[in-house]
Amino acid sequence: MRQDISLINLTVNFDDRFQLNSINWTLSADQHWMITGVNGSGKSALAAVLATAGDIISGEVSGIPERVGVVSFEAQAELIAEELKKDDADILDV
Repeated sequence: MRQDISLINLTVNFDDRFQLNSINWTLSADQHWMITGVNGSGKSALAAVLATAGDIISGEVSGIPERVGVVSFEAQAELIAEELKKDDADILDV
């Protein structure tokens, strides 16, 4: 059974250059969200928090599943390019 994911007054530090401050957000198990915004607005940082990255400075996170899958277009393209270099007969024999 899925549960809600809650970020309560959450401040997360990613490095010396970036920090998310005082985030309050609840994602209900029956909802679907799309995160949009201009470059540098924190979309990737918010997704990283949901994937359990970053150092929590204060606040609470609850409901994050134990196993979180992260899909990266860049990483996928890199894997495909490497596989093509090895053997163009079967792209899926990683």
